[in-house]
Amino acid sequence: MKMDNSEFFLCIGAQKGGSTWLHECLVRHASVKVPPIKELHFFDEIEDKRGKVVDRLFADNWFDNRWRYNVKLALLNIFLFKEVKLGIWLLKYLFVKRCLKDTVKYKKLLSELRGDAKIVGEITPDYCILTKKTIRRMHEVFPKLKIIFILRNPVEREWSEAKMKLLRMRGKKVGEVGEREFLNFLEGENLRSEYIKTIENYLTYFPKKQLFIGFYDELRDEPLKFMNKILNFLNVEAFTKMPINKIPNKGVSMEIPKNIEAKLIAKYAELIDNLAYMFMNEKINYPYTWKQRINLKEIINSLIDD
Repeated sequence: MKMDNSEFFLCIGAQKGGSTWLHECLVRHASVKVPPIKELHFFDEIEDKRGKVVDRLFADNWFDNRWRYNVKLALLNIFLFKEVKLGIWLLKYLFVKRCLKDTVKYKKLLSELRGDAKIVGEITPDYCILTKKTIRRMHEVFPKLKIIFILRNPVEREWSEAKMKLLRMRGKKVGEVGEREFLNFLEGENLRSEYIKTIENYLTYFPKKQLFIGFYDELRDEPLKFMNKILNFLNVEAFTKMPINKIPNKGVSMEIPKNIEAKLIAKYAELIDNLAYMFMNEKINYPYTWKQRINLKEIINSLIDD
């Protein structure tokens, strides 16, 4: 079956912005097809020039360990879970994609995965930090691509990322990583929080109507309403009730220390101001509510200090 380019979608993040929740919801929608793993990392690994077979088999790093884990998952799908078709598809993707880095074959594999569904796509938050060159390459293959971008308060998002990378991914518990290590991690620019740059990069090649921008706040407060906005954007049927009851992949429970919070607020105050201006005509200007909460915290802290 020949597919129209509008029958493909990508969710480009943001990291720690509900992308796992979105994947778990879409897995349960009859008209949408997503891969058996959430993050394919096709376009970002093209940029990184990763994918040598020798590295994939033997190198000891996060990327190649993840690849070997996904190979095991594919085999489990085939031999244990009896999801033979999905398992074979994943193996084909992991080896063909890693070896050839061919966008046409990538598109063909997604088309094969779609089956009778109305739309097919994948969710990789690292796509929010792609270069314009790679986004242009994406556009050449998928000119009518539908793009989903979920924004989260950058102060909250970056703290959640720090906990994930310094605690959970290292197998450490709260208290085993000192405040100084968190502060060092949070130093400097973090492209995953530079939402305006991401939006501008994608709008260089894709029209605004092909970009859905949502907010983690609405996902948290009104998940069904938010999910159905995304389904409407994808032009498929709405859910009558939420297919899952909680947000999966919830972060490590650890309150942000005041001096770290103050550092992140200072780091992102200008970005939040600019986002509030960008979305000033929206019914609910979520970045403006982030700004209000920051102002309120600063007032409360100053009263406590006095």
